[in-house]
Amino acid sequence: MKKPEGVEKIVLGTVQLGLNYGVNNSIGQTSLIEAKGILEQIVKSNIGHIDTARAYGSSEEVIGSLTGGKAFQQVKIITKLDFPNNKSAFVNKEQVDRLVNLSIQKSISALNKSYLNVVLLHNAEHFRINDGLVWKRLIELKNKGLIHHLGVSVQSPNELKQAFVYQDVEYIQLPYNILDHRWTAVIKELENIKLSRNIVVHVRSIYLQGLFLSESPLKWITANCQDNHAVISWLKLKSHQFNRSSIPDLCLAYVRARTWIDGIVIGVESLKQLKNNISLFDTQVLTDKQLKDVEASRPILFENTLNPSKWKT
Repeated sequence: MKKPEGVEKIVLGTVQLGLNYGVNNSIGQTSLIEAKGILEQIVKSNIGHIDTARAYGSSEEVIGSLTGGKAFQQVKIITKLDFPNNKSAFVNKEQVDRLVNLSIQKSISALNKSYLNVVLLHNAEHFRINDGLVWKRLIELKNKGLIHHLGVSVQSPNELKQAFVYQDVEYIQLPYNILDHRWTAVIKELENIKLSRNIVVHVRSIYLQGLFLSESPLKWITANCQDNHAVISWLKLKSHQFNRSSIPDLCLAYVRARTWIDGIVIGVESLKQLKNNISLFDTQVLTDKQLKDVEASRPILFENTLNPSKWKT
């Protein structure tokens, strides 16, 4: 039986600290008092990464106001660039540099830091803007000491393959869960690249933004899935067959069993949720036999369900 993977693999997701976020969110945006308890708990539990972004409402400001003490010095904060969707804003190098500088300076100010631990492109398309001017400017800022590590948040296997081309990519974040079959073909390539390059891989959306924890037909229809009963029944069946305590335990044990994953983004709305997730990291991961069972029997979800950007609004 495989050993547990410890809490050092937890990456605290903080979008809920700045926004009312998540299809299964029943609390709304986390209060400052609750946020303080959550952030203090990650220090107590030796959780080493916090994930945020300029686009996550007031998340950076909340983190910056609560993580100034020495206790947080060992915690790496990952943030992401915030750019306009209008590509006409990126006409020349001067404009691109100004937008990159503005996003970085806002993050530094909000997080109350003198530099940023990790900065990700929030959109892999930004690799290609004006022959890579965005990425080139980030490398310049890294060389000046304003950024320590660079990376990208990808949405699809094709975007992941594009990220492999850039030798300066040190962090990659991607969506991955027990029902996401899209990544199977590219994972072997990722594993091979990790043997020759120092790349940290974090996965997010392990509960598909909370959808796997909901039995509401309306929420599943919003996510372009008409037969949520079949999906939920399968999740419950595998939880029972594998002696897991719950669907969250099953989903997490599946992801934790993947050796190519260095960190798992866990978004929480409350301290209680964080403690519950931490406790799941003390359990055994799925065995190789169970992993094969999952991949042979899981229901097929299509791209417009697996990719929340395609959900109905």
